[in-house]
Amino acid sequence: MGVQEFLANRNAFSQAELLAHLGRWVAFSEDGRAILAGADTLEQLETALAERQIDPQTVHFEYIPAAQEDNVLLSPEMHDAVSLPK
Repeated sequence: MGVQEFLANRNAFSQAELLAHLGRWVAFSEDGRAILAGADTLEQLETALAERQIDPQTVHFEYIPAAQEDNVLLSPEMHDAVSLPK
């Protein structure tokens, strides 16, 4: 599994699917095709993976920034899809 293949699979997630995880940590499968677990903190995410008997060394951790964090990693479409504080 190469990085390019992981990124292509990771980037194929719909906005709706990622919006459900704004402000949370997620664990993507090794190939980037699935979100295996999500949690508010890394500690909680590791616990969720342990409960599912998933080795944390076989997944990719990523924080999905909340809209109010105004992170440049959010695409314009994601900014439009969430309500930003005024």
